[in-house]
Amino acid sequence: MMTRGRLSAVQENRRLAIIFGIAALVAALLVVKPKYMDPTAYHFWLEVSGCVCMLLAIFIRLWCTLYIGGRKGSSLMMDGPYSISRNPLYVGSVIGATGLGLQTGMLTFAVLCGASCWIIFSVVVRREEQFLQDRFGPVYSTYRATTPRFLPDFRKYDEGSTRYEFDPQALWRTLRDGLLLLIAIPITEIIEILHESGNLPDLLTAF
Repeated sequence: MMTRGRLSAVQENRRLAIIFGIAALVAALLVVKPKYMDPTAYHFWLEVSGCVCMLLAIFIRLWCTLYIGGRKGSSLMMDGPYSISRNPLYVGSVIGATGLGLQTGMLTFAVLCGASCWIIFSVVVRREEQFLQDRFGPVYSTYRATTPRFLPDFRKYDEGSTRYEFDPQALWRTLRDGLLLLIAIPITEIIEILHESGNLPDLLTAF
């Protein structure tokens, strides 16, 4: 059985992996230039799509926190966003990572960011599922059999009848962490300006 301590360690490793991935992305942008720079609409709409994805990710994670905040691992949540996906928080994170990649104006980076995040969470989720199976037994088995692991099934949406306590600290932490994604907007714009002005080398170009 996976203890809560081990589960927390897995989640901490996941956060460290995401931080490392973002740092690697920024480092790569210092030498990689989008093939399609302004004034092409392609580059512009990739950036806009990235902003939309990051805002959507923040919304999803806040919505999930209203239900699960402070209770993850101690109770089995099956209402709200958890009625359509067993891991909506992770779905939001994958969308956010994809948006981060899109903000660079390179579809290649967007696919790389989203796929990397998905792979990391797929490993984490399998370990969490074992923890939840051991803790909640048949109840979790039924939930697992009827609710998708990631991709939501909106036909199954159910707000539930239980009234949950609101945890403002958990919501604030989620908002704070989500807003970190938006830092990518000025960073990528500054790097893009430096590339265009010739102050950064264009060793590689990418779509």
